[in-house]
Amino acid sequence: MFLNRTSPDAVSTEGGDWVADPDPLQTVMTGFRLNAFLKLNPAVNGSKTLEPEYSCVPHAFGFEGGDEGQSGYGGPDVTVRLNVLRSPFYAKLIVAAIEVAMAPAVYVGGDYNTVPPADWLVVESRGGRGGRGRVSGRAGWCWCTGRAGRSGWSRRTGWSADGDRSLG
Repeated sequence: MFLNRTSPDAVSTEGGDWVADPDPLQTVMTGFRLNAFLKLNPAVNGSKTLEPEYSCVPHAFGFEGGDEGQSGYGGPDVTVRLNVLRSPFYAKLIVAAIEVAMAPAVYVGGDYNTVPPADWLVVESRGGRGGRGRVSGRAGWCWCTGRAGRSGWSRRTGWSADGDRSLG
């Protein structure tokens, strides 16, 4: 209420928090630059640069193919690219780029020295559920009953009554 808060890297909320850009690459080199000053006296101000911290960024992603009510397509093609970068805040920063079809890449980062050796990044591409099928053929009348099946042919080589050659 008394402060004016600005940042090129985050948006201030009315509750006093900051909301950062969801793309971690936006702040990997600069950190989060935050500024505040008194509205009635702008000469009273302060600024701070915060080190990016990536543990709160999601590290599990699931992608599904097909649309509900449609046929169950296979899961979408997913490409994951890994790289290690250097920044003013991290000697080694592991960065994963997750690309799904033609969508823009999603980036995930983490401190190379604290990333667990397994399950740090989970990516799943699964096929769609598919839609509900329909009964093939025409519906019969309710008073109609099915016919008895035809008797089978003996196991001998020859021609069936339908013109199919038997394999017996």
